[in-house]
Amino acid sequence: MDTAKNTGISTKKKNLKIILFGRPATKKNGSRIMRRGKATRLLPSEAFVKYENECLWQLKRYQKYKFELPIRIQCIYYLPNKANYPDLVGLMQATADILEKAQVIENDRLIVSWDGTYISLTLDKLNPRVEVIITDMNDVDTPDPYVIKKRAAKMQLGLF
Repeated sequence: MDTAKNTGISTKKKNLKIILFGRPATKKNGSRIMRRGKATRLLPSEAFVKYENECLWQLKRYQKYKFELPIRIQCIYYLPNKANYPDLVGLMQATADILEKAQVIENDRLIVSWDGTYISLTLDKLNPRVEVIITDMNDVDTPDPYVIKKRAAKMQLGLF
């Protein structure tokens, strides 16, 4: 299995391990309100926009692994300090949105489990990051109509 010292990619048994370097940030903390004429728009925080752009650049090489059926995601977040300490749910939502925007996952509603996700108690000032493991969960039954439709289409094409 590769590590951060070489490529950061591992694809054993339909798993993908990704290490995204940079301080993890949420969309919702520090949101900005933008007004243009009569229209008002809520924008994510500047910290999130910076983090998202860094992640999207790092994720370019992972687009070939695009997950289109149910997945499990496990994330371990390593923060540089306790300043502006984020909430775990916000970090998970930001990670899902970034993975979808980078086209690593087709849709964040395909995530059926976040089992094992946590914020590390160990601070890492020199190397803040998130370690993401995506596991293919095609064999999991789900009542989600979106997933049922995707499976049926793949079966019809003989891809599943």
